[in-house]
Amino acid sequence: MANIPIQNLASFIQQINEDLGEFCDTFRYERKYLAGMSRTSTAGIFFKYDNKERDWAINEGGGTEIQYQLFRGDNFIKYGLGFNTQYVPFVGNQKASTEFMQPFADAYLKLSQNNDETISKLKHNGFFFIEGEEHNLKKLIPDSYILFGKTIQLGEDHSIAEEAYKQIIIDITQDLFDLYKKIWKTKNLITSNNINNMKYASLLKANRNLIFTGAPGTGKTHLAKELVKELTGMEADSNNPYYGFVQFHPSYDYTDFIEGLRPTKNKQEKEIGFERQDGIFKAFCKKALKSLNESPQPPKEPTQEKSIEESFTAFLDYIAEELKDHKEIELIGLIGNSCAPLVGYDGTFFNLKSEGGSEYPIGVNGRYRAGFLEKYKNFLQAGAQKRWTTQEFKETINENKTHPTYYYAILKLFDEFRGRNYNTGLVSQIVPEERKDFVFVIDEINRGDISKIFGELFFSIDPGYRGKKGLIKTQYQNLIEESNSFYKGFYIPENVYVIGTMNDIDRSVESMDFAMRRRFAWMEIEVTSDMLDKEDAWTTLFDGAKQPEEDTMIHIKNRMNNLNNAIIDNYETADKLSIGLSKAYQIGASYFLKYALYAQEEEPFQRLWENHLRGVLFEYLRGVPEADIKLKALKDAYNDEYAK
Repeated sequence: MANIPIQNLASFIQQINEDLGEFCDTFRYERKYLAGMSRTSTAGIFFKYDNKERDWAINEGGGTEIQYQLFRGDNFIKYGLGFNTQYVPFVGNQKASTEFMQPFADAYLKLSQNNDETISKLKHNGFFFIEGEEHNLKKLIPDSYILFGKTIQLGEDHSIAEEAYKQIIIDITQDLFDLYKKIWKTKNLITSNNINNMKYASLLKANRNLIFTGAPGTGKTHLAKELVKELTGMEADSNNPYYGFVQFHPSYDYTDFIEGLRPTKNKQEKEIGFERQDGIFKAFCKKALKSLNESPQPPKEPTQEKSIEESFTAFLDYIAEELKDHKEIELIGLIGNSCAPLVGYDGTFFNLKSEGGSEYPIGVNGRYRAGFLEKYKNFLQAGAQKRWTTQEFKETINENKTHPTYYYAILKLFDEFRGRNYNTGLVSQIVPEERKDFVFVIDEINRGDISKIFGELFFSIDPGYRGKKGLIKTQYQNLIEESNSFYKGFYIPENVYVIGTMNDIDRSVESMDFAMRRRFAWMEIEVTSDMLDKEDAWTTLFDGAKQPEEDTMIHIKNRMNNLNNAIIDNYETADKLSIGLSKAYQIGASYFLKYALYAQEEEPFQRLWENHLRGVLFEYLRGVPEADIKLKALKDAYNDEYAK
């Protein structure tokens, strides 16, 4: 085979773009979908090369994303997928380059940990980390360059073998493209999950009690365990000392949950007796209280407010003096770069001036003082030292009138001033509260008799009565020894959070007590196919389980959606039959994960129907007129593999 000469990188890029042909459009439309963009990148271009001084190129539009990269050295070509924090093309970005790229690195690591087939195939075909190492992806650093790729040696005349060139085209359009899409999809899932988890965590922190409700199989228990991880920083398993779990059932009662008499055997006299023992929830609360008592205690709020007030007055005097000696004070913005400096203070406003001469006043004193200090407290509580995103800063500080990077710069300047003066007597240092959160999950909370289980705890479980102000005397209070931390009465410590899960249609007892309902925040988890996109939802089913191929996934989702639409009469059956059920009877995604049990057998969808779906739907329709006909209509909808 003849070699292909490479005169320069520009001509080589042009040839690759031409030989990729229709793939250029395939790629740009796929990238538009994955990135959620309103328009595509430039037509007919894959690699963008507009600076002849560079010895590298990336795919069009890929500056802040996982990117195809191609690099030419003196006698070699390197190509593959890169995680690049060296190049962020838009000057106006308020996010650091690592913030753009880290989610993609996390996505690759997740795929790698799950032994992704595409990664394994690429490694088998000569791909590996030729710039940086895989473990470097765990925490990207600025100005770094990590490439999962392959190296092709060039001939003495700087030519590339035709076979090697063809392989580059094949890799770009096939296995690398598959991995590119997987990384994007996994990144989107991680980001979506993180946003939802933050939303639910915020709701739980605000209300202390939260119930996830909805149709069976929607992943409510899984979501509860995700929240445990969010709040405690550890997986929800037996190794997590800050996590408790119980599943209610009709025979569960107060003695199991709070406390009761339990039989004991006297070894010497060989007689059976009884002694009071803590139930699972009271024992959990005792452990949480011990942790709370051993944690460093925060100062009283007035002390903190006084400290901030004192330091802010000193800070304003300091700024006034500095501006007398210097024309301006340098400020550092959100992305760590210099921004518009502070050039004036008139007793009310700090004035910042941009390079273009525009002035930006920020009210800090007089009638603006209280508002500024309130924003600083929010800034301090959320984590002044962390790296902020622009959106996160806007949401936390709630400041819309001023450019966020300028407001951040002033808050940061004040915080650094306070830090420098902690040990001079000018400012009283605040000891942060280092409290551990404890999360208790009650699965299927509505299957137990709530009144019988909680008893007098109805009072203490109220979010407004956490801590000693919610103290109650239990039914066995007279049997509690003086050394017990709940000797004077039982209460739920401030660091305990309770999550319940329930299926609306699973009722072993009557409806949940309305008094208990008022004590929980409620979040309905609707039926969606999102769980099916999570690879670990499949791989954790059993050893060897794996997520189906994309074509099969489409059929699974279509069957699930058609069946659920038919349940709520949103699917047109042949005879326009009305099923007459509500969305509480829809079938969640966890039922369809069981497809993996039969993936290697003939007619796996039929097995899934017969073994898992038919029986549930039969019970839903028990006693309903024309139940057999309706069940057949639901099966017909389930067997429809096409989206409606």
